[in-house]
Amino acid sequence: MMPGYLDYLPLVTLGALTGCIAFKLVFGLVTGGCLGPVKFCPECGFEGQGKIVLRGSLRLEILLWLLGIFPGIAYSVWRVSATERVCSRCYHRVLLPVDSLPAQDARRAREQRIRRETQGG
Repeated sequence: MMPGYLDYLPLVTLGALTGCIAFKLVFGLVTGGCLGPVKFCPECGFEGQGKIVLRGSLRLEILLWLLGIFPGIAYSVWRVSATERVCSRCYHRVLLPVDSLPAQDARRAREQRIRRETQGG
């Protein structure tokens, strides 16, 4: 009897899942960690690299992988491609380059507001 598609489905699914996990690990090492640029958060004043977050749901991703290989791959690729860097402290989505003029203006305005609050308070 000739093997059919369903005979290889668990092996193909496992291989694709392993590939997506490896891609996520490599993507995380390349875009995060010490390689990320230093940013400024105008909301809380944090200066640092920020944090990379994935959009979507891990539970939904696992469910889609259990339902079939194509939905799992499509959702995993979307989640990885839709990553964004947010503030590590307050999770604000807008991070500015530290040396940019908007960041310097935001830093100056924040310092003035804190100075007024401490003197008037």
